[in-house]
Amino acid sequence: MKTTPTRLHLPPGFTTTIVAEDRMALAPFGKAGTGKTRLCCTAPDPIGYIPLNRKCRKTVEKWARELGKTIVIPEHDFMRVENPMKVALMQQAEAIKHYRKHVDEIKRAAYTLYEHKDIRTLVIDDGTTFTESVKFAIWGRPQDIDNREKGPLNQEIKQFFDNLAGKNLIVPHQAKDLWSGAAPTGELWYEGWPHLPYSMNVLVELGFDESKTVATQHKKAMPGRYYLKVAQCQDNPELQGKEKWLLDDAVNFQMLANLIYPESDPEMWE
Repeated sequence: MKTTPTRLHLPPGFTTTIVAEDRMALAPFGKAGTGKTRLCCTAPDPIGYIPLNRKCRKTVEKWARELGKTIVIPEHDFMRVENPMKVALMQQAEAIKHYRKHVDEIKRAAYTLYEHKDIRTLVIDDGTTFTESVKFAIWGRPQDIDNREKGPLNQEIKQFFDNLAGKNLIVPHQAKDLWSGAAPTGELWYEGWPHLPYSMNVLVELGFDESKTVATQHKKAMPGRYYLKVAQCQDNPELQGKEKWLLDDAVNFQMLANLIYPESDPEMWE
């Protein structure tokens, strides 16, 4: 019979008191215009924001102003290609050097924000673009990247995301249609690094219901135009499925966190 010792002598540096800090590694995905950037901007602030797309800065500025959030953003955007023609004419070795410099600049900015004591949330917008940039930094721009050995790609992206896991981390992704044979299933999934769920504990799908009336001078918009579904959730898997858990203005970081961690203090997610 197995017995439990009445007194456990612990080695130095170990404890039986397990305390998990409440923080979220979140990957929202959805088509354009479904509220990914807005969701990011509702997270606990100050928010460190790394924009990787041209339209990102303007949208971030809009929501920071409307939501009253403090968002810290680099003075210059991290555009992968300033001169597409120049990059297209590069030899592979030159292209690798170009993209490696670009990826290293993104990482340097992210780590700078992460290490700042006042930053509570870090956003990399978006993960689809970042994954493509890392591919180019490893292999240049070959015609068939997808058939390459994925070890270096997996290691680099996983290490980067895991290094940022000490704070709230949000990495929105573009979405792609899922297909069955030659027909779309009507379902979406994120476009990017295939092993994302190993580094993110929550994946949510953001959507827009076009059947809902658009607000006009004489008619109000119908509720439920914007919605959030939980695609994967390690900490509360019962939420996973097709249920639209949050609608419209309720699609925000605090409501999502309270949904996943109902026993946590709501103020910690503000």
